Amino acid sequence: MNDAFQADGVVDIMNVTLVPFGNARFSPSGNLTCQHGPEECTANSYEQCAIDAFPDFTTHFPFYLCMERAGEKMVKQAQKCAESAGLDY
Repeated sequence: MNDAFQADGVVDIMNVTLVPFGNARFSPSGNLTCQHGPEECTANSYEQCAIDAFPDFTTHFPFYLCMERAGEKMVKQAQKCAESAGLDY
């Protein structure tokens, strides 16, 4: 996990809400378009799922951070990120 969150007590005084949506847009017909294409939408949904399934920030943040560090390879790295974060893929 990021060094900023490893310091004693830091997580205890923070209330962080991650919203994986980026610069996505819904069309009038309800279709979702992500700024960087369909894979970004898929990656966002994986991150949203992890946050929903594991609501404790200290549990889902390592997965989220791994995904974000993967950049354009987020979707391909999702299982690896889940495993490295100790989440059930």
